Amino acid sequence: GTETDLFAGYSLPFGLGLTVTDYFFPLETKLMDSQTGAIVNERSGDYFNINNHVIEVSARQDIGSFFLMGAYFTNLDNDLYVEAGYACKDLSFFAGAGNESYTEDGDWNVCQLGLRYQKEVVLTEQLSIKPFSTLVFNPSLEQMHFVVGISF
Repeated sequence: GTETDLFAGYSLPFGLGLTVTDYFFPLETKLMDSQTGAIVNERSGDYFNINNHVIEVSARQDIGSFFLMGAYFTNLDNDLYVEAGYACKDLSFFAGAGNESYTEDGDWNVCQLGLRYQKEVVLTEQLSIKPFSTLVFNPSLEQMHFVVGISF
């Protein structure tokens, strides 16, 4: 599928980061409840249609080279996600578990195994960019995703 993710985050000095992400799905799709089979969200491709967006709030705590993260979709049915990982220079390894839309049957399961590369590029003293690429495997849904992006 295709999606565009816009996010805003804030990092506190003691390693806690808070993020709000807007996942926009521009293609026409129908989402079904994994347990009842009922259509819970129909997307039309229109950016200004709220049904085309999923809003996630998350918190991440860095503890040295390790990190823990938790996330919640505000406009889906109790979708929760937790993740733990290890960062080594520009490379991170992570594993996550979730429920509902993260897994095939909606039950808690491992749903993310990933590898992320991010490199900071300093443009000026005040501005740097951080391009990244992530390879993610969801063993529950048997899906592989490749994500690229940039943050400032």
